[in-house]
Amino acid sequence: MMTLTHTLMGSVAGVYIESYPVAFMAGIILHLLTDKLKHYWPGEREKNLLLMLVDWPIAIAFLVHLLYLGEMSIFWGGFGGIVIDFVAIAIPVVQRTKISRWHNQRQPHTKDIRFLALDLFAITVLIIILRLV
Repeated sequence: MMTLTHTLMGSVAGVYIESYPVAFMAGIILHLLTDKLKHYWPGEREKNLLLMLVDWPIAIAFLVHLLYLGEMSIFWGGFGGIVIDFVAIAIPVVQRTKISRWHNQRQPHTKDIRFLALDLFAITVLIIILRLV
């Protein structure tokens, strides 16, 4: 699933949870739960990298924007949503651990591009929810 989807999902949790640690944990839990849904991932290294080069900066910019606004509970929820991908994918030492292999290989990925539309739909809905509150 796209990192932005996880970030927004955790942020929505942070809207309703005032405690920063609880919002952070909610983001992590939502990440792990939603990764169990079948979702698009290209599989080829070049396409994976291209998707991450577009997806990650947007998610990080969103979190930085939340920090700028001082929306700390929403930030911690969103950070909880992104931290699993950052730790499991971006840190080479962690990539060899069992939890990282579980996260990266045992998810229901598909190369069917139509499943990318589900991510984009979820992103749209989550942005609407964030704008309404």
